[in-house]
Amino acid sequence: MEEKDTTYSSLWLFRRKRTLWKGTKDPIANIPDLMTVRGKNYSEFNPTVAENIINFWSEKGDTILDPFAGRTRALIANLKDRKYIGFEVSKDVYDKTSKVIYPLCNKPLPQLYNEDSFNIDKYKIPEVDFIFSCPPYWNLEKYESCNGQLSDIQKYPQFLERYKSILQKTTNFLKKDKYCALVVGDFRKNGIFYNFHIDTINIMKELGMKLHDLIILQSVTFDIAVRRFGGIKKYKMTSKVHEYLLIFKKV
Repeated sequence: MEEKDTTYSSLWLFRRKRTLWKGTKDPIANIPDLMTVRGKNYSEFNPTVAENIINFWSEKGDTILDPFAGRTRALIANLKDRKYIGFEVSKDVYDKTSKVIYPLCNKPLPQLYNEDSFNIDKYKIPEVDFIFSCPPYWNLEKYESCNGQLSDIQKYPQFLERYKSILQKTTNFLKKDKYCALVVGDFRKNGIFYNFHIDTINIMKELGMKLHDLIILQSVTFDIAVRRFGGIKKYKMTSKVHEYLLIFKKV
């Protein structure tokens, strides 16, 4: 079957080799050494998805703010001629990411801080043109334990409270009529289903941000989904193959 480009639509299909489809322009997914920053305590964000989001909702020369920096978006933003300011709470992730990405970056280099983004308002951050991040899904994945690490929070309501505070501080730096992109997913833990994308939408609305668009990102291929389904079908549950790309606008 011929592969189709769906990146113009509200459903972005995932392909093998980490691309959205083989015709993706300016493919960044296979940059040498980028994929070496992985393993325990690392959350993997598809570089081609990052590229498409940056291309679509920001312009060359824009400044991007990322409160949950991880290891991918700083490099992609830089290679797409955007200025980048990111906060990464984990010292391990920060050190290994910096070691890999900075030799690949153009000047001006990304500003990456090893800091809890809850303290973002203590920094001299300029007004930014775009916010782009992928927050932790509470403690579904266990990251390096450290001060400010959201996955260390034991109760979901307390996690949401801290998460909301970070989003409030972050969106304060966003220019009016500019966009914020958050990639989030729903998850199940200890038999409870957490509708994290709806919780995020409600939080952002409470902060005065307007929901502008919603895109479904296929996160795994269907053959992987079939294997996962084998272990959960007896519980009458489906295998999750998607996350949500939520686009908000500051009005």
